[in-house]
Amino acid sequence: MNIGEHGRLKRIYEGQAFNDITLYYSRLTEFLGFTPVQDEGKVMGLAGYSENFNALEEAQTLLRAENGGFRGRNLFFSFSGDKAIFRKLKTRPREEIAASFQFHAENTVCAIIDYWVRKTGISAVALSGGFFANIKVNQKIAELGSVSQLYIYPHMGDGGSALGAVYSLLKTEPFRLKDVFFGTAYSDSEIKRVLDEDGLKYEQCDNIEKEIALLLSRGKIVARFCGAMEYGPRALGNRSILAPAGDPKVNEVLNQKLGRDDFMPFAPSILAEYADKCCNGTQKAEYSAAFMNISFSCTDYFAQKCPGAVHRDGTTRPQLVREKDNPGFYRILNYYNEYTGIPALINTSFNVHEDPIVRSPEDAVRAFKKADLEYLSIGNFLVKGEIDEKKKNKKNT
Repeated sequence: MNIGEHGRLKRIYEGQAFNDITLYYSRLTEFLGFTPVQDEGKVMGLAGYSENFNALEEAQTLLRAENGGFRGRNLFFSFSGDKAIFRKLKTRPREEIAASFQFHAENTVCAIIDYWVRKTGISAVALSGGFFANIKVNQKIAELGSVSQLYIYPHMGDGGSALGAVYSLLKTEPFRLKDVFFGTAYSDSEIKRVLDEDGLKYEQCDNIEKEIALLLSRGKIVARFCGAMEYGPRALGNRSILAPAGDPKVNEVLNQKLGRDDFMPFAPSILAEYADKCCNGTQKAEYSAAFMNISFSCTDYFAQKCPGAVHRDGTTRPQLVREKDNPGFYRILNYYNEYTGIPALINTSFNVHEDPIVRSPEDAVRAFKKADLEYLSIGNFLVKGEIDEKKKNKKNT
């Protein structure tokens, strides 16, 4: 815990890593049969499928908030090292365990932040560290009455720490990133060469954004590869798979194509001027919502219009898109809104499950074929997929 002022950090509290919220959550991930330090997001998604917190006692035994810090048992080893807790947890459904531990994580972190906000009188909070990829925890922090503003670094994990170290060494004045399109970009000529070498049929479009929106308005799924790749954990329109959020079955279709777990929700990209119409309480964290780093409870309007982007617990993790941040992607959303009256689309990362997000045109073509997608928008070219009937029949069976 630090106070930031005039470009300097003053450390006011530090705790031991053995009693840490990240270890608590990674051990939970391991216990539930997922891969720790990789699948924590799956646990968070799974938690939305239960309203029972019957494992809360076990969660509280392992970790609690005390005097502005974490206290609990040594979490360096697996939960299975504590036989009593292990025996109790083995009798409970996975969804119930995930819900209980997620609920306790939210309460514990909020208690600690609230403690220091009140103690220091500083109500503007900044978060970094991989744990704050947990968008539900971030939402609960923003909802605290003692917090006036919430800033979450766009790349909250180790990659963000690396860039922060560079800025620190350069003694850069504090600033907010305007966008995170720091990665590789490719020209149309480079993209055309890859398409030709692969033998794909394509058409070059004068207004590719309009074509994408038109396809989406007809219920199609479109993979988009355009401009520089995003830095950080989220696909923000340049390396994205786009789908209509108005179809409640879109999650099932995408999960089948991309090989993802059926309990994982999909996030929407929303025209920023419609934020309040779609989500509740965005004011404290509008900047962070531009990078898909926080969830909000959905309005009735959004739940009705975009059921495919609403999680089981009534929340959504939006990317609020402004024209100045990504003009091309904004145009797609704007055209789609003109065609359908819906200011949002499903936006998930352009990759098959557990593969990296695509970086190059070669990666994009490979993932497009592997997922058997309907359309690929790559640069100013549009490729129509050849749906594999064998795969389709197998999935239907």
